[in-house]
Amino acid sequence: RYEDAHLYPVNKYLQEDGLVPYIRKLGIKEDEKIIAIPDASPQTILCALQTPGFTEYNEHYTIDNLKEFKAKGVKFLIIIDQKPYQELIKQLGIPAGIYKDALIFRL
Repeated sequence: RYEDAHLYPVNKYLQEDGLVPYIRKLGIKEDEKIIAIPDASPQTILCALQTPGFTEYNEHYTIDNLKEFKAKGVKFLIIIDQKPYQELIKQLGIPAGIYKDALIFRL
């Protein structure tokens, strides 16, 4: 499943077990839809997190379209790499959790 994981920036979390238990403690259930960014693959980070949801594969996320995803039942946004999302992070405010350099926001 992770044969091409080295091609994506999320691969640092594919090699460890800490992020999944952490997001479960925050209340993200296995069947709960999330958004995990950045991840230009169809679902590499979602597989690693063992959670369904959305990546950047077909979408660029802004504060406005996050509202649309929230209406579709998405409750959490996980930002793995903060660099490309500094403006969005400012708009979202205080994260619900931080795991290493990943930020978890409740939508």
